Formats: sequence, C-alpha cells, structure tokens
Amino acid sequence: HQKPPPLAKNPPSSNNNNNDDDEEEDEEDNDPAPPVTPPCIPTGDASATSASACDTSSPIGVFACSSCPNSLIEISASWGPVVVVNNYNGGCVAEPDPAGYLPQPPNVPPDSEGQFTITVRANGQLLGSIPWPDSSYFDCF
Repeated sequence: HQKPPPLAKNPPSSNNNNNDDDEEEDEEDNDPAPPVTPPCIPTGDASATSASACDTSSPIGVFACSSCPNSLIEISASWGPVVVVNNYNGGCVAEPDPAGYLPQPPNVPPDSEGQFTITVRANGQLLGSIPWPDSSYFDCF
C-alpha cells in the first residue's frame, strides 16, 4: 500500500511524461508527412506530321497526348536529334499544339516509307514509335 503514494509524490515523473508527450507530439507532427504522389503513368499516344507532307524543308511537328500533368516529354529521332520538353501539359484536344519539332532527316526525300523512326516518351514511358515518313509524304513525289 506504500507504492501509490510515492508515484503521486513524484512530480519529476510527470515532467518526464510531459516531455515524452512533447516528443510524441513531435513524432505525430512528422507522421502526417505529405503523401508521396506515385509517378503518373502516361496513357496517351503520339503522332508526327510536317507542316505539309510535300514540304521537305519544314520541321516535323510531333504531338504527344499524355494524361499526366507536367510531363517530361522526350522526342528522339532515329537520325539523331532529340527534343526534351519539361512540364508538358498538352492534352488530347482536337487541334493540339505540337509538343516539339524535329528537323527533317538528312537527304530528304528518303527512299522508302517508314525508313526512320520517331520515338516519343512521357515520364520515361513509351507513348509511341512513329515510322517516318508516313504514306502521305510520298503522295507528293
């Protein structure tokens, strides 16, 4: 029966408990860290077109349709050029602006349809691999 009174007479324990409570409160403050947003997986696609299929001097406009906001778009051409677009917010609208432009391959017109490839990635995910030139390109020649 002597144990309860010493506990009641022990204010330092209460202070320690308060300190413990403070530490727990600090831990609680740290616990609700902002949730980590998983990387968005693009679900779009990609396409490419020159201003005119017959205009071998115009750059190739590459369209990226991605559902991820602020995407990192990487457009690479099998003939060398790479275009990187940061914070791309282009969507799947009726007449989108190109995500980027590539120069025409060397020695255009090339010999055959689909001789080159344009690869488009959003946040590292493949949106599309586009044969270049497409069939409309050769309607002019």
